[in-house]
Amino acid sequence: FWLSAIFAALGLFAPRNATVYAVLVICALSVSTAVLMIFEMDQPFEGILEISPAPLHRAVLEMTR
Repeated sequence: FWLSAIFAALGLFAPRNATVYAVLVICALSVSTAVLMIFEMDQPFEGILEISPAPLHRAVLEMTR
């Protein structure tokens, strides 16, 4: 909600020109990418960015010896 309110206020009160539109688009893309990365790293073993569980399994095997 707060991010939407900030972008709406910036878009509403900023002058109407191409530079402002470009900056708003770049900022919106960077914020949405950051939120996507936070959601993706919440479950690292599934999703778009998936890490391999093999090193974790090897470490557990070494610890149980």
